[in-house]
Amino acid sequence: MGLENIYEALALQNGIEKRLTAPEIGEALSLGNDPIAKATLEQFFVFLGRVIGDLVLSVESRGGVYIAGGIVPRYLKEILNSGFRDAMQDKGRMKNFVSPIPTFVVMSEYPGLMGCACYASHLVSKA
Repeated sequence: MGLENIYEALALQNGIEKRLTAPEIGEALSLGNDPIAKATLEQFFVFLGRVIGDLVLSVESRGGVYIAGGIVPRYLKEILNSGFRDAMQDKGRMKNFVSPIPTFVVMSEYPGLMGCACYASHLVSKA
C-alpha cells in the first residue's frame, strides 16, 4: 500500500482526490500520461534510498546492498534515473562511508530457492 498512499498524498497536494491501486499506478507509468504516478515512483525510490542508507550505517554492509523482489526489479530504468543513490548517500559526515557501497538488484524470481538448491548440491558433492 506504500505506492498507493504516496500517490494519494501527492494527488491531494495537487488538489486532486484520487487513489490508484499499485497495478493502476504501474499502468499509468507505462502509458506515461500521469505525472503523479511518475512522482510517486520517484518519491518511493527516494524513501527507499534513505532507509537503505540508514541500514548500511546500522549494519556496516560494506560488501553491498542487494534489493530483491517487489517493485524495484520492475522499474530498473526508473530507479537508475531517480534520486535513490543521492538519498542513500545523503548521510552527512558519514557520506564517505556510504558512497562507495554498491547496490545490486536481484533479478531472479526465486533467489532463496536457487540458494537452497546450490547449497544442497554442495552438500551432496561432499557426501
